[in-house]
Amino acid sequence: MALSQEVKNDIQEAYSQWIKNNNLKPRSAQRQMIASIAKSLSSIECDEDGKRKDDFKSHVCLVEAGTGTGKTVAYIITAIIFA
Repeated sequence: MALSQEVKNDIQEAYSQWIKNNNLKPRSAQRQMIASIAKSLSSIECDEDGKRKDDFKSHVCLVEAGTGTGKTVAYIITAIIFA
């Protein structure tokens, strides 16, 4: 799946809604995590049937951050949009 403007907008809207619903302030680190995860997920190549190709080297993303920085939220928001 390409990282189109529509996908970017969907991710931004989901993040904004999550922030609003939980009465939180957006954090730059969370946005950076989301962007890195989205870039990695968008690099996954699929065959004509939509099945993931076997090349796992081009789309690895590792996020390292302290407790409570929003890693889970970054992964979930981005993965749901791509799913």
